[in-house]
Amino acid sequence: MTTLVCPVCEGPLSSLAVDRSGESFLYPCGTCGVQVWHPAANPGPHWYAADELYHLKAIVDWLGWNHDYGLRSLPSGTRTLLDVGCAEGRFVYAAAARGIDARGIDFSEPLVRRGNERYGGSRLEPATLEEHLARGAGLADVVTCFEVVEHVEDPLGLMRMLGEAVRPGGLVIVSMPNRLGFPHPPKPYDEPPHHLTRWTPAALRELASRAGLEPLHVEFCPPEIAIKAFLLDRFRLGLAARIVRRSRGAARTERRGAGNHDRVRSLMRMKDRLMSLIAKVLAPIIGHWFAGPHMVMLARRP
Repeated sequence: MTTLVCPVCEGPLSSLAVDRSGESFLYPCGTCGVQVWHPAANPGPHWYAADELYHLKAIVDWLGWNHDYGLRSLPSGTRTLLDVGCAEGRFVYAAAARGIDARGIDFSEPLVRRGNERYGGSRLEPATLEEHLARGAGLADVVTCFEVVEHVEDPLGLMRMLGEAVRPGGLVIVSMPNRLGFPHPPKPYDEPPHHLTRWTPAALRELASRAGLEPLHVEFCPPEIAIKAFLLDRFRLGLAARIVRRSRGAARTERRGAGNHDRVRSLMRMKDRLMSLIAKVLAPIIGHWFAGPHMVMLARRP
C-alpha cells in the first residue's frame, strides 16, 4: 500500500483506518492529530449549488455562532475584510453594516448571485482564492474563512493563501468542526464529499504555524450553542426541504420561487428560536456533557 502523507505536517498517515464511508477510509496522523479521508475530493461548485443542505443554508439570513464570534473579534480600526467561501454573504453584509469595506468570494456563482440580490449589493464575487490573489487585489486587514478548510483537499495550501491575502500584522479567522467536541456533526455530513478532513485544536494550530501564521487563540462554542446544534441536527425540517424542491422544480416564476424561500426562511427561523429557547433551559442541567463541537481560531500574519 502506498504511504499517505499528512496534508498538515507532511508526515506519514497511519495505515490503519479509523472509519469508513463507501470507498473512502479515514486515516489519522499520529503527529499532528488531523484525520484524512482517502480517496476523497471536493465535488466542485455545481455539486454544492445542487445539494439540498447547502441550498437551505443559503436561505438562512441570520448569523451563526462562529460569525458572531468573528465579528466580536475584529480588531478596533478594521477597515477592510475579505471572507473566503462567503456563500450567500450574510457575514460579509453584516460586517459591512458596521462600516467595514467587507468583500466576499466563493466558487459557487449561484450562491454569490443570490446573496447580492438578497442584500441589494455587489460585495460578493464568484472567484476562487487563487483567482483573487492572481488579480493582485489589495491585502485586507482581516481575512475570514468559515467552515471551508475541512472541505478542501489541500488545507495547508489554503491556509498559506489566506495568509497571503491579509496584510502583515493582520488577522486571519478560521472556523471548523472540532472532532474532540460533542455533539459530532451528523455522520453523512462529516464524510466525503462534504468533509475531507477532521480536526483537533492542536491540528488547527499546527496548520496555521506551518502556513507561516502565528496562532493566537482557539475559541470553542459554549454548551448552550452545542445543545442547540444537537437539537437542530436531529429535528430536521422535512417540510422546508420539500418546499425548496418544489421551488427548484420545473419552470416557476421568480415571484413564486421567492415566496417559497420566504416560507422556508420563516419556518427555519421559528425552529431556530424554539431550539434556542430549549437549549437555554437545558444548558444549566446537561451543559457539562456538551464540549465545543465547533471552534474558531484567530491567527496573525507576522
